[in-house]
Amino acid sequence: MGTLSIVAVYLASLLKNIRLVLSTLDEALAKEPDRKCFRLVGGVLVERTVKDVVPALQTNKEGVRDSVLCLRP
Repeated sequence: MGTLSIVAVYLASLLKNIRLVLSTLDEALAKEPDRKCFRLVGGVLVERTVKDVVPALQTNKEGVRDSVLCLRP
């Protein structure tokens, strides 16, 4: 398996995890947008609110998705 294939598999797994987290946070966003949550940023765990984290995760999801699409043959 080539290096690009390994990266593509890793990114696909990351995309799946981001989607799972977003589906969970979407429920919290609807009910309690000011609820605190934690996010790992550069190896540091930071406290944020759900309403702050969801847009950032959606942006990350789009970037990872675009990368996966670029790596597919």
